[in-house]
Amino acid sequence: MNCAATERAAGAPGRPPRMPLGRRGLALLLASLLAAGCTASPAERGSAAAGIAAEGRLARSTLRSGGFDIAAWSRFDDPGGPVHVYVEGDGYAWSSPSDPSSDPTPLNPVALRLAARDGGPNVLYLGRPCQFRPAGSRDSCEPAFWTSRRLAEPVIAALDGAIDRAVPASPRRLVLIGYSGGGGAVVLLAARRSDVAAVVSVAGNLATAAWTAHHRISPLSGSLDPSDSARGLGALPQLHLVGARDGVVPRLVADSYARRAAPDACLRILQVAGASHDKGWLEEWPAALREIPDCTAAPPRPAPIR
Repeated sequence: MNCAATERAAGAPGRPPRMPLGRRGLALLLASLLAAGCTASPAERGSAAAGIAAEGRLARSTLRSGGFDIAAWSRFDDPGGPVHVYVEGDGYAWSSPSDPSSDPTPLNPVALRLAARDGGPNVLYLGRPCQFRPAGSRDSCEPAFWTSRRLAEPVIAALDGAIDRAVPASPRRLVLIGYSGGGGAVVLLAARRSDVAAVVSVAGNLATAAWTAHHRISPLSGSLDPSDSARGLGALPQLHLVGARDGVVPRLVADSYARRAAPDACLRILQVAGASHDKGWLEEWPAALREIPDCTAAPPRPAPIR
């Protein structure tokens, strides 16, 4: 047993008070993992993240935005070039099937690991609000912002403002890349920005209503549903990577999102063989970014299965 498994179990559900009998295994898994002492302290998680960031030459900063202290790691070697902006997943949202965790800092920051492997000249990583909180922070954090309101308007607005504060203003050309719940966040960010060149999701929760219905858990009341913004993205290039072995955010979520996209959507869904929700992505990175569709001359290729 390992801590990454704890995060997959505890971070996945919205709030499951009516968990079906067939899902009692989730509760048992959580209990056994937590009893084994798998949850590192927030300070230990932050220290581990700093080590990951150092491998990618990413420097730490804190961006105050919308009442939140947003943790950021970045590298800007070419201020005039495009910027790859990574947004983290939901993190350690639940300590049990019915109890929110006291700190959502991820046990396994997959988006940060991807950012550290990105060899591009300009890389910005953003933790979600309330993750990696600095000591003494007096922000707007409350458990709803990493459970039922994880994609609420204040959360997306705070990430939006953090990008403006971190990235040089002229000109901005952003490739927004989100992992898990961060995949939904980058869709929502792209819908409100005019400087986005492409959107990439990795195991992204792109249709929260379809996701909660599939798992038979409570809706994310107070959150925005990224699929509501699908049509408004029009022909913006989008690449949505799904794991063939992902039981947390299965392929059906991306397909539900795609059905709501515009008829001329420049959208590609790529299923990666062997990848689960949090495994198998580092091996694909950053080569996977070359799969972003170019729809200027031809429509995107059909979604392949590898």
